[in-house]
Parts: sequence; C-alpha cells; structure tokens
Amino acid sequence: MPVKLEVLSDRGLVYLRYDGYVKVQEALDSLEEYKAHPNFHPGHKHFVDFTRITGFEHDYVKVFALQAEVAAALVKDGFEILLVMLASNDPSKEMAHLVRKSWEGVTTVVPVTVETEAEALELLGQPERSTSDLLRALREKS
Repeated sequence: MPVKLEVLSDRGLVYLRYDGYVKVQEALDSLEEYKAHPNFHPGHKHFVDFTRITGFEHDYVKVFALQAEVAAALVKDGFEILLVMLASNDPSKEMAHLVRKSWEGVTTVVPVTVETEAEALELLGQPERSTSDLLRALREKS
C-alpha cells in the first residue's frame, strides 16, 4: 500500500508515509484505517512524510472532499491539530502546498511544511532526529 500508517499513542502522534504515485482514495483509506484504530484520538499530532512520492492525483475536488472527511473525523472542540509535512522534492512540496491550501481558514489545524526529518521531529516535540530512530525506539519499547 502506498500509505503507511503508524499510531504512536504514547507520543500523541500519528505517522503517515506516502510512497510512489498517490491517489486520493488511498489517502481516504488511510483515514478510515486511523479512525478504526483502537488508539484513535482527534488530538494527535500528525507527521506526514511525502518525501517518497513521485506524483499525486490532481483532482482538486477529490482532495478538498478528502480534507472535509479529515476535518469531520479529527477537528473537534478543544483540540488543535499540528500537521507537520515533510517535503523535500518537487512532487512532495507541491502536495504539501495543496494540503496547506486546503486547510486555509481552519484555525484548529496548523499545517507546517519542513524539509528535514530533524525539523519535523523537533516541531513535534520528539527527542529523535530521524524517523527510523523514532520508529525503532517505539518498537523497542513495546
């Protein structure tokens, strides 16, 4: 699957990594997977890694409809969502820009784009400086 989802509930964090060519339906499927996860919580911070994408479906109506689904599931009273997107190449930066644009005017979602894992993890309040170290630390703990 081109979307990898990890719910790191003890860190209050959701990690999503997209690979290859991304279709809106795949992103919607990952949202459904997250909502069904036993540790689902609307207050989680989100770390979205777009660095491995090669392109994405440019159906803006579908993208904005997806964001409406995300908002319905995650945007709840009393919770602010920090959405940190890792984007270091042209397709990933373009996708992050589109996602940021789709959240304009939604004050409870704070979308931020960074170019390095270290920046992303620092913003998310994690002590590790690479995603592999973060995931390894969590697997060793469980």
